[in-house]
Amino acid sequence: AIFGPEPDGAVAAENLPLLNLAMVQSGAVTPARKAALLATLHGASGLRHDAVEPGSSLWRGRGLVQLTGRGDYRRAARDLGVDLLSNPDLALDPTTSAALASWRWTVAGNLNVAADRLDMAAVGIALGHPPRPQDDLARCGDFLRALDWFTGGHVPAGKLGQLAHAGAQPPQQ
Repeated sequence: AIFGPEPDGAVAAENLPLLNLAMVQSGAVTPARKAALLATLHGASGLRHDAVEPGSSLWRGRGLVQLTGRGDYRRAARDLGVDLLSNPDLALDPTTSAALASWRWTVAGNLNVAADRLDMAAVGIALGHPPRPQDDLARCGDFLRALDWFTGGHVPAGKLGQLAHAGAQPPQQ
């Protein structure tokens, strides 16, 4: 609903409790924080806890947040007490996937601060997204749609001017 019709709407609905858990665990409880987190997860995994990045790498992206790289698996395993090094597919467990999403959101540099500033560019940089205009515009567009949803159409001022300058458009009223 927030991001329009989803190809797997039933899976997104099934994952709603997990997404709510990730938002609460990460402190993403304001409209801007919820919008930024959900836009990030939508772009990373389509809001699916069972999403797996294509490829054969043992440390490829998995879960809502697409945890990638041995270093991130090691840090997350240590911080969350989950044996992701022996079994990286544990990142696909629904509860673990939600915990990883909130872990990544807070450990990557307290992304709530960037969300409070409406700064999706800072969110992308902190998460290690390489600059790709098409991906950046999609993530910013998702953020604006979610922010519009959570604010009832009253999108606050801030970095939105920068987003619009980059080509992202706020939702039509």
